Amino acid sequence: MVTDGVSQAFLDSESRETIISSRIMELARRIVSDVIDNHIYQIAHYPRDYIAALYAHMNVTLGEEELLELIEALRRLKARIWE
Repeated sequence: MVTDGVSQAFLDSESRETIISSRIMELARRIVSDVIDNHIYQIAHYPRDYIAALYAHMNVTLGEEELLELIEALRRLKARIWE
């Protein structure tokens, strides 16, 4: 098969890709899911503290309505993990 250099490099990198076992992928999904659940819990129970932490760590300011949107976004991400 004739390819250009970029296509060949991509094919070469794909063939070297590490195969991850389903057991490890399941564990990774569970870890990420737990982290998302923890953030949702923190937002719901300690919204002011969460707002302060977001500002301190990410220099982002959110209002309470935006926190509700963030909870929904996190729930959607969590659902995608399990698709």
